[in-house]
Amino acid sequence: TTEIYTLSLHDALPICILLAGEAGMGKSRLIAEFRKTLSGGRAAHGVGVSREFGNAPYGPVLEALDGIGATTMLYQELNRQTQLEALAERLVTACKRRHAVFIVEDAQWADESTLRFLLHVLPMLAAMRILLIVTYRSEIPVQRSPLITFLPRFHRAAVLYRIDLGPLTNTELRRVAKRKRDDSS
Repeated sequence: TTEIYTLSLHDALPICILLAGEAGMGKSRLIAEFRKTLSGGRAAHGVGVSREFGNAPYGPVLEALDGIGATTMLYQELNRQTQLEALAERLVTACKRRHAVFIVEDAQWADESTLRFLLHVLPMLAAMRILLIVTYRSEIPVQRSPLITFLPRFHRAAVLYRIDLGPLTNTELRRVAKRKRDDSS
């Protein structure tokens, strides 16, 4: 949490954080703890979760936009480029009103439209008051996820910072256990 907080508030750079780790490593927990630091209206925050089965096109994007107060209707008859531009405009407008944290969780299950949207807005981040966080499992099954083909393009973005979560060391585990024990006393 400290690393995300430090990057987002002290570098004064709009940024995209790719948060990678194996299943159960604590990505969602880290995001939840970070979101607690946003209490008191410091920033609007929206979370869109990609589901393993049955994602609607742009589903996580629409969910996260709703969370930052940028609810939008998406008309299926629009072509892909027009849809991307309409969604990006909603995000830009929301960021003009206040700072925003836009989170897409479990991107290893994201639909191609969601990934295209994220790539579409990366060059725009410099003009917005936003922190974009994308979480994904580092052990992505190649045959099942379009994220595999999008990751190299994400990594070329100048505003990107990647955090790889790994297992806790024995010292860190003892520290967590002690803190838990002290909290329950």
